[in-house]
Amino acid sequence: MPSHCYHYIKKDGNLKMEFFVMDSNFDVLTKKQKLNQFRKLKRWIKSSDAHWKILVGHHTWKSVGYHGGENPKFENYLRKLFKETSKVLDRAAKKKVIHKNNASRKKSRLQKLINKKNN
Repeated sequence: MPSHCYHYIKKDGNLKMEFFVMDSNFDVLTKKQKLNQFRKLKRWIKSSDAHWKILVGHHTWKSVGYHGGENPKFENYLRKLFKETSKVLDRAAKKKVIHKNNASRKKSRLQKLINKKNN
């Protein structure tokens, strides 16, 4: 990892994805490191114009297995981050729904054309 947290962008045609990589080792991070990371992530997510915003960490947030959900501080940290960036994330989710609906309509029109051609 280049730092405790960082972000990078990947593009595929018109699709823009931004990955936010965080240090999820909460048992070794100091309170100051956690706070600095939180502020960076919040600022980056809020300023992102990517279609997809993906938060990445080594530890699972939720899991039915041994690892995941056992650290309440990590749980609270993520919940607070999502709450404080929810407007940005909601806008991104709405864009995905609109994109998905447009893609479904295009697929439906294409399917109708194929059906007409085959009949």
